[in-house]
Amino acid sequence: CAGPGHSDLSESTSPEVTGTEVTSSEESPSVEATAEETFSPAILAAPLLSNTEDDFFGPFLYEGLDGAVLSVSDFAPTVKEVTSQELIASGEALILEGKHAEARAAFTQALHRFDLQPSQELEVIAKISEINRQIFLSAESGGDMQHYAVERGDSLSRIATRHNTTWQFLRRINGLDKTTIYVGQKLLVPAQQFTLIVKKDRFTADLLCGDGFIKRYTIGTGPLEAMPTGSFTVKERIEKPSDNGNANGSAGNKLGSHWVGLTNDEGYQGYGIHGLPASDYDKLGGVMTQGTIALANHDVEEIFDLLPVGAKIEIRE
Repeated sequence: CAGPGHSDLSESTSPEVTGTEVTSSEESPSVEATAEETFSPAILAAPLLSNTEDDFFGPFLYEGLDGAVLSVSDFAPTVKEVTSQELIASGEALILEGKHAEARAAFTQALHRFDLQPSQELEVIAKISEINRQIFLSAESGGDMQHYAVERGDSLSRIATRHNTTWQFLRRINGLDKTTIYVGQKLLVPAQQFTLIVKKDRFTADLLCGDGFIKRYTIGTGPLEAMPTGSFTVKERIEKPSDNGNANGSAGNKLGSHWVGLTNDEGYQGYGIHGLPASDYDKLGGVMTQGTIALANHDVEEIFDLLPVGAKIEIRE
């Protein structure tokens, strides 16, 4: 598979979101889409909460009795860190109160401590799955979606850009199939942005909507010591990419059906997420690339549809 230095990723002739403009016929209010099933992802799990503690005291200073300058933080009480088990118990209590989004947030924080046993993780994922079935495609209060009324001059690409998503995702969740969107039509759009958390040593990638975990994918990676970590953003999205001169679908092309190119402040080039030839699916869950992140084609297609240019990717050890 192509590593960080691969090149010659050619653009597809299909409509492509670039973050600000779509090179397609979608500049008119009509949208033609190829036949495709309504997107109904296999919901597996929950969201990520920041583990950064707020500074409640600020940078104020006081003078001590002996004239020494003391920071208010010197007087801060010791705060006991909440355990994963306590977060899970909190989530279960919130479910009983009907606070599903808050419960999912608690479960997700517990899940992303990465200190649970595999059997415990599966239990948490099952709890989140039940919540996601209720709120992922819901535009009700606390749901992951919201309604948008189509305005004159709208196109799916313009609506997608406005809501930090892709026209492919809007087409999927609204069941659009060679259908014209019309003024006043109500569409589902995401209420929050999708992000991806990659855990290198576990060979997993977790999809989040806001702080809500949606799904876990099994991935293949390059040698762990060679893979960068930190925050990345999507810089390009390519359907049917070529691989170092090898046409998509040819024996020498290891990039599969889609390429999602990534970048960061250090300017990594040729690094990204891609599909695989079906013959390599049995290698997922281990080291199998020169440094990129590989998924089954049906999984990378979902990620391609969910993550627009500018979307955030976090890669952890």
